Amino acid sequence: RLDGPAEAELLVRWPADADQDPLRVSAAAGDAVLRLRVPHASDATSDPGGGGTVTLEARAPTRGALLAGTVELTMLMPGGRARVTGSFRTFVRDVLGADAEECKR
Repeated sequence: RLDGPAEAELLVRWPADADQDPLRVSAAAGDAVLRLRVPHASDATSDPGGGGTVTLEARAPTRGALLAGTVELTMLMPGGRARVTGSFRTFVRDVLGADAEECKR
């Protein structure tokens, strides 16, 4: 549990023609990265060395499209690791080409 609202950035890479529903994306494979900025604490990230999955229940490779699902990830935090679970409902902010390496940065 957090003592205040966290800022989160979720980066997900999936094939535009993926027809699996819901679609599970692996953090261990580098196809999903979650970064958290926790008030009164240090930042946390699921990359590198994290694991788990992001499940996309609503998605479209179009800017502004609904993006909804769940996260079950291991985050690297100061002093060790933490398990983060939750759900999200947001929109696609950026659509990058297939050769983009954004999730690896």
